[in-house]
Amino acid sequence: MRDDHGFAAGEADAAQVKLRRRKWPRALAGVVAWVLLFAGALMLLAPDILEVSYRVSADDRMAAVDKVADQAAGVASSAASDQLASSGDQAAAKAARRAADSLPWLQRYNEQVRSGMGAAVGDPFDLDASEGSLSSAGLSDMPVGRICVPAMNCDLPLYLGASQEHLALGAGVVSGTSAPIGEADSNCVIAGHRGYSSALFFREIENIKAGDPVVLSTIWGTFGYRAVSFEVISPSDVEAVSVQPGRDLVTLSTCHPYPYNTYRYLVVCERDQSAVSDIAGKSDEVLLPSIRSLDMTGGPIASDGGLDALFVENCGRIIGRVLLVALVAWPLTKFVLWIARSKKSRINRQN
Repeated sequence: MRDDHGFAAGEADAAQVKLRRRKWPRALAGVVAWVLLFAGALMLLAPDILEVSYRVSADDRMAAVDKVADQAAGVASSAASDQLASSGDQAAAKAARRAADSLPWLQRYNEQVRSGMGAAVGDPFDLDASEGSLSSAGLSDMPVGRICVPAMNCDLPLYLGASQEHLALGAGVVSGTSAPIGEADSNCVIAGHRGYSSALFFREIENIKAGDPVVLSTIWGTFGYRAVSFEVISPSDVEAVSVQPGRDLVTLSTCHPYPYNTYRYLVVCERDQSAVSDIAGKSDEVLLPSIRSLDMTGGPIASDGGLDALFVENCGRIIGRVLLVALVAWPLTKFVLWIARSKKSRINRQN
């Protein structure tokens, strides 16, 4: 005859087994749902992740340029070479020598552009784009500075020539336009992709408004500018980027509308050295889409009234950040509560 107590214990064991069997599918479904949500958050954050990866490599290149610029800008070739060589930095010494040697050539090049005798201005976003006439400066294999534009969270290496290779690494001076050496009667056109496979580049260009600072820190000096006008042009409209007598201009150029390349979005900036002090200390800020990125008016250029792709993408990035924080916080909260319950159970058993 069965023991009543044993029979009851057997029923309890069976009930526990059934309960565990019911909980297992639900637990598995919860894990799968969490993994899918986490993967979705990472997909929404892809631009941020790619930008962080790009910064790691770009910062090393810009640090090397800063070192040369700080020690050799405006110094004669032999003096810069001797000064840096004595410090044991042979790479910086060589770069300083090349910077000084290239300056006379660039001054002659700018004079040709100024007089209308320079090379033809090509479209930097053409698949066949090359460094063009600027390759003769002998600096194609290195960045010659950095361009910093806080309004669009941009701090990029700057190259002479807007070839596909250079634009994949940072921003490039368009061949046939003025070189970035801070001269009057010049218009240096700097091209950058509006988002690329590895970085954001000029993606947030519509965030720039009149008066915003732009600084070029080059191996020939540091030059400050402020945005003064905006224009959307066709890729073949070279007159829009021509030299304007008496003005030292930098024109930022990228594809428009985002994410297509039908037109070119231009931001014309005029020399204002006070912009340098405005930017000091801001180059290390975290790269996040600003509130103005969520403004559907499309920046200084009136939009066509449609749903802006940049607005939608930035909303996705913000949702991705919130979702990622929630997904990380949820298991941590569950773990803390489990520890608290376990501690309370031990106290109750001891009492």
